[in-house]
Amino acid sequence: MKKIYIYSKNVCERRKLDARRIANYFTINGNEIVSNPKNADIIILSTCGATGECTDLSFSALKKLSKYSAEIIVTGCVPATDKKKFDEVFSGKSIIAEELDEFDKSFAGFKIKLKDVEDTNRSWITEDQDLAYLFSKMMYKFSLTKKVYFYCVKKFLSYIFGDCFIILENSMRYIKNDYYYITTSWGCSQNCSYCGTKFAVGKFHSKPIDKCVEEFKSGLKKGFTKFDIEGEDIGGYGIDIGKTFPDLLDELTKIEGKYNITLSTLNPIWFVKYKDEILDILSRGKIKCIIIPIQSGNSRILTLMRRYSNIDKMRKAIMQVKSSYPDIAIGTHSIIGFPTETFNEFRDTLDFIKEVNFNMGIINLMSFKSGAEAEKISPRISIEEINRRKKYAKKYLRKLGYRIYPTKKALTFG
Repeated sequence: MKKIYIYSKNVCERRKLDARRIANYFTINGNEIVSNPKNADIIILSTCGATGECTDLSFSALKKLSKYSAEIIVTGCVPATDKKKFDEVFSGKSIIAEELDEFDKSFAGFKIKLKDVEDTNRSWITEDQDLAYLFSKMMYKFSLTKKVYFYCVKKFLSYIFGDCFIILENSMRYIKNDYYYITTSWGCSQNCSYCGTKFAVGKFHSKPIDKCVEEFKSGLKKGFTKFDIEGEDIGGYGIDIGKTFPDLLDELTKIEGKYNITLSTLNPIWFVKYKDEILDILSRGKIKCIIIPIQSGNSRILTLMRRYSNIDKMRKAIMQVKSSYPDIAIGTHSIIGFPTETFNEFRDTLDFIKEVNFNMGIINLMSFKSGAEAEKISPRISIEEINRRKKYAKKYLRKLGYRIYPTKKALTFG
């Protein structure tokens, strides 16, 4: 029997779901999950390479965990998204998100293979992160303690509990620990020029609709009322099996019961394509939150990003949802400082946020990924200029009435 410690801080929910599936794999094969890396024989480190900040936190965690005597296995995205740097600092075993079944080769003696372990619907919470989450949630309820928490208490708690508070600020508004997650697809059908995650998650493939419905109903029976549709590219659902994303939503929202659904990271290309069908489904009152990552409000930059670039259609589609269903929260993600971006093009993104009036969002600073096309686009925007724009964005959004929660390489607003 081995003692296993699993670290999954500062990663997306998809990687946390992977982490829990890995935990189940070790448990059902007779191993023990421990809450302290000092007691572990094996440390599983889940990593995120989506942004520069997430990548830095993953490398920081790797450095911290390397101090222990346990064998480290690195999983998630960083071994693929930041391969050059990763190979320079780590020579141990790594298994990227697309290839989790490789665990079976490393643990050939296990009777139950990872490929036979069912998807999980609950994300893995590293123990001290869970405690930190509960404390921060309590603090956030009291208006007099908000500033104290974010400017003073946070620093002390980060020293005690680690880096988890950074990600908590970024996710507190729409990711809670009481969600039941339905992974409807894996991989990504898009080819964004700045993205390295595609190298880690592989080709797109969908889960059968009846399996998604089965998992959803199971969550309802267990008493869950909040559901999150997860995947790297949820809107592409069905393109490989003769179905569509609206087909999936139609089946899920026809299920009887009191519940609400969050659509995480619905790419604009799918949102615009299926706008009419989505509007019809929204009338059922089951979908309460949609995250639409625009990434930029300028069509030239979006073209360079290889993203959906029809600004007018994107704006009209989002505003139609907001005007028809004002109770639905709509969030976004965007990037500051993509190569060749002028200051006015950067302003276009802020103006888009203003015009659409998103409920919340995250603005990330540009980070370059090994092998991504954006590495070759020049001229690059200097770090000094990107930070200047970050300060400008902070003031701009505050004038619009948003609360701002800045971290080193991002701004969260809501």
